[in-house]
Amino acid sequence: MKVLSSQALKILVSLGLLGFLFWLMRDKLPEVRQTLGTANRPLLLTAFVLQTGVVLLMALRLRILMRSMHMPMRYKEVTEITYVGLFFNAFLPTSAGGDVIKAVWAGRSTGKTAEGFAAVLGDRIVGFCALTLLIGFGLFSARDWGVGLGRQLANAVGIGMVAVAGSVLVLSLTPQLESQVEKLLGKLHLGKIGEALHRFITALVSLRAQPKALGLALMLSLVLQSIVIFEVFLLSHALASPVLLRLMFLIVPVSMVAGMVPSVNGMGVRESAFVLLLSREIGPETAFALSLLYLALLFSMSVVGGFVYLLNGRRWI
Repeated sequence: MKVLSSQALKILVSLGLLGFLFWLMRDKLPEVRQTLGTANRPLLLTAFVLQTGVVLLMALRLRILMRSMHMPMRYKEVTEITYVGLFFNAFLPTSAGGDVIKAVWAGRSTGKTAEGFAAVLGDRIVGFCALTLLIGFGLFSARDWGVGLGRQLANAVGIGMVAVAGSVLVLSLTPQLESQVEKLLGKLHLGKIGEALHRFITALVSLRAQPKALGLALMLSLVLQSIVIFEVFLLSHALASPVLLRLMFLIVPVSMVAGMVPSVNGMGVRESAFVLLLSREIGPETAFALSLLYLALLFSMSVVGGFVYLLNGRRWI
């Protein structure tokens, strides 16, 4: 019952915020449609190609972490489960649904389920740390970016991210982490579940002994997230309302963090953040149009993932 209530709340948050945005823009919807209708097609196509490259880099990052755990998966297979993960992230009322699918398939393919979950979680943590670094850079590059609610929100999120990422890093590097978890699991007497959790923690902690893999994964994260920022920058140009790239290095990562709020894969929350942060620069109707374009870009990758699942899903069950 609690799980169903949690999922219902996420759906409500996403649909509620999207509905609120459309209601807020009700008098400007004709302008929004006109803005979208006159968007520069070559730039939109370029953004789509770049997003495809982002997905391929995501798959490469995950494969690097899997190889560091001796999980022999081909790049083609990792790319397939990455696309399928995007599909389930978009159409399940949780942003973790796709991660579970990726971890389960990786475990079944290699016989290392615990390592599969650890690699996927490690992939998330590395991405989170890279996002934090970009927000720190964005706070510096956009230090002269006006005042107001949007700026205050960006500052609060930036400082909070740095604090959380620092805590995660300290915790992950704590040598006593594994032994402390072992003691806790021993006290709980969870049987096979406890054994599975122990294998998972052991695999996750083992990533500390792979600095080269972690460093390469972090570099890839910085590259692919910078590409995402450039995509949104291109979308603003496609709408003939360019925003300074240095501002995008703050606005886009902060919007991505906002998308971590419990919802259906950040939908509604991320778009609301775009409108709040970009309205001052390009106007609310254009900011809303841009948020819809980026949502469509993400949705297109999820649709590709759906086709991949239809073609290959049977052998994953």
